[in-house]
Amino acid sequence: MAKSPYWYCRCFVNNKVIRHSTKTIDLKEAKERSKKWYLEIQSKVINQEPLTDKTGFQLIAYDLLNQTKK
Repeated sequence: MAKSPYWYCRCFVNNKVIRHSTKTIDLKEAKERSKKWYLEIQSKVINQEPLTDKTGFQLIAYDLLNQTKK
């Protein structure tokens, strides 16, 4: 597998590593996109939203847990 030319960012949330491609080769732009992504992750943590855009069982289980809390 070839290396990606794009810059990546990562952070740790609840002892898990979350990694994200900035989809840019420009370091300055990558830093700006990384900051924006990190703020979005922090917002999701505060609002107890899923941290990734996964589909399937994870989203259904998350919705079910929220419904039972109400």
